Amino acid sequence: MASGWRIEFSEISSGWFEASFQTASWVVAAESDACSLVTDWERYYEAYPTDANRKQLAVANNNCGIEYADKGQWNTAERYLLKAKSLDPENPMFKRSLANVIAHRAQEAFDANEFRLAQADYEKALRYDPDNSQIKMALSEVLYRVESRTDRVRDYANDGAQDLNGGKFREKIDQYGREMMIERKTHEEKFRNWILRFQEGLPEVETAKIFDLLEDISYRIGEDLQYWIKRPVVVVLTDEASFKAIHTGPRWAGALNDGRIKVPITGVSWEDQSFKRILAHEYTHSVIEDLANRRFVPFWFEEGVAQYEELKVAGEDPGDSKHFFEVSRARRDGSLLLIRDLSTRDIAERLTPGQVQLAYQESLAFVLYLVENFRFYTLTSFLREIRSGKNLEEAVTTGIGRNLDFLEEDWKSWLGWKWNVELQTPISSS
Repeated sequence: MASGWRIEFSEISSGWFEASFQTASWVVAAESDACSLVTDWERYYEAYPTDANRKQLAVANNNCGIEYADKGQWNTAERYLLKAKSLDPENPMFKRSLANVIAHRAQEAFDANEFRLAQADYEKALRYDPDNSQIKMALSEVLYRVESRTDRVRDYANDGAQDLNGGKFREKIDQYGREMMIERKTHEEKFRNWILRFQEGLPEVETAKIFDLLEDISYRIGEDLQYWIKRPVVVVLTDEASFKAIHTGPRWAGALNDGRIKVPITGVSWEDQSFKRILAHEYTHSVIEDLANRRFVPFWFEEGVAQYEELKVAGEDPGDSKHFFEVSRARRDGSLLLIRDLSTRDIAERLTPGQVQLAYQESLAFVLYLVENFRFYTLTSFLREIRSGKNLEEAVTTGIGRNLDFLEEDWKSWLGWKWNVELQTPISSS
């Protein structure tokens, strides 16, 4: 089950400080862009090295940096802003401009799944603007993914929430506190980009076997989705009680991926096939999250692809009729859930206990239909369209090649053919 919480990094306001010139009107009057004025002011300051002219040269460098920032050229912008700060270190606005430029570069790194680069830049930005709540919240979200301990995550989130809408984040900050309590009773091991944290008192944890299993899972799923995660992936293994304490998704979810993969494993053998399936399912959510740039992905896609991959990894046929008995029943009695409803943001919270299994089976059936009729590459094309910022309708149409209404109706017809002809399972009312 995928479940996540994040602030929109685009909310970090630019806050550019474009300073005005106060002396040497002949420079301002020149019909030049902001960066051309840097050279003019350098010559003027060289000829008249007063404090006032030094500050005006700082302003020129600041404004040139902003001009590059407006073009998204963060490195060049940083260079000019650093020059401005060195010329007038007491001006706080130059530091704020620097912080915003570096934070925007961090956002781009995060969007490119370069989490360590994003972390470094957010931390750097805070050194220039240590009270920036937006940057603190952004850094907390990055740290939650690249570190298995939650103390720094909670500290930054808690500090950031003080000046933002604290109530919006309070539930998450409370969850961080619960995770910190559980982490006191856990051990950690690392292998390549995997960070495994497991709780004391569990059956003997064979970490080498688990790492081998995770490597195999990532390779197999990567072949289908043509993506192999290089960032840190945190996997947390707990008992049932601890899992419930840190659970952030719907009550019925048996495992969770909210930036970290969380699995309750009491009574499960490391070589148990169900354990392999759970890890494959949740890891698929991590891949989808990266490919979609953490934008909203509909339930049917998230859960359909995750089930498709877990079954393949476990050596099972995703199209076997045993996976679709609820779909068959619902088609007979006309109680199928709409795929369009399975595309809404809050569908997981609105599902009744009796609808959960049907929702999962329909999601798998719809993904299977897309794979068989439009090939698997269209699913990754759909994700690229989501990543680019397109809404659901546009992403489906351009990524898969048909609109959602057509696909839903065609899928319903395909169900009849698939189950009656291929699987020899009657669907008509008895």
